[in-house]
Amino acid sequence: MFQPNLELYELDHGGVLAFAGTRGDRGVLTWGGSGWTFHARGSLTWDDLHQAVYRNHRATSLAAFDLANRGIPTPPPGLVPETPQSVTWEEQFASQVPLQQVRAEVLQRLRANGPAPLSVHLIMVEDQYESTHGDGVFLYAKAAFWDAQAAAEQAQTLRATQDPVLGNAYHRKSIALRVDEGRGVLVANLNLAQGERCSIQDVLRLL
Repeated sequence: MFQPNLELYELDHGGVLAFAGTRGDRGVLTWGGSGWTFHARGSLTWDDLHQAVYRNHRATSLAAFDLANRGIPTPPPGLVPETPQSVTWEEQFASQVPLQQVRAEVLQRLRANGPAPLSVHLIMVEDQYESTHGDGVFLYAKAAFWDAQAAAEQAQTLRATQDPVLGNAYHRKSIALRVDEGRGVLVANLNLAQGERCSIQDVLRLL
C-alpha cells in the first residue's frame, strides 16, 4: 500500500503534524486528539503550517518514538491520497453570493454599469511583526472603495500613522464585481495572491 515519507513535527504553541513527501509536497496530516486529518497542498491549513515549520522554524522535529511517548499513533497508510492532491489559493474563498444578500445601493451601482464588471479597490493590511517573527505572511482586507484615488489617499494616511519598521504595511489591490442576472448571483474576480485572505462577503461588508 502507498505510504509517503512523513516528516513529523510538534509546533511551538502545541499541535502535532506530519508533512507528507518532501517538505509537504503531498499534503499535511494534523493530529486532532482522536485521529489524523489530511489537508491538501495549497490549502489554508497546509499554508499556515508550512510557513510555521519551514519559513519561521516554529516547530520541533519528532521521531516515531516521540509520538509513541505522547500516546499518538503513527498515521496509518492510506490517509494520504496516492495521486497528489492540491487546491488553488483563491478557490478557498467565496467569490459569489445570491443577489438577495447584496445591499440595494451596491446592486444599483453595479447594474448602472450594465453587464460589464466594475472595479473595487481594496486596502490589504499586513502585520509586519507577524510576517517577520510570527507564523507567516497574512494579508487581510481592511477597506474597500469604488474610487481608486480615495483608496490611495486612505492607504497613504494609514501608512503615515504606522511604525515604519514593524508596524502594519498597507497594500492596494483591485478586484472586479459583476452581476450575473441569469444565475441571480453577484460574482467577484478576487485575483488573490498567496497569503491574501478576502472573500466576496468581506468586500461587501467593507464597501
